Amino acid sequence: MEEVEEIYAHDPSIGYRRMRVMLKRRMEKPVNHKRVRRLMRLMGLRGIAPAPKTTKTTHTDYSNLLKDFQVTKPNQVWCADISYNQG
Repeated sequence: MEEVEEIYAHDPSIGYRRMRVMLKRRMEKPVNHKRVRRLMRLMGLRGIAPAPKTTKTTHTDYSNLLKDFQVTKPNQVWCADISYNQG
């Protein structure tokens, strides 16, 4: 637990996966990821991660490009709509 605290104090962005790798390098023997995860949970340590970016705002002007255009014959103007799923 002391090793985990020391590594976390140096870099608080480390989660249990990278913590396991660093402990394995320091101790030079295998370390179980489940044990590291349990110890970090007991000590109240969590890796810092960026928040999800669920909303995307754009200020795009979708004005009518044919506002002042006079349509006088068939097939002179065509229109299409492309919708993107941002899931």
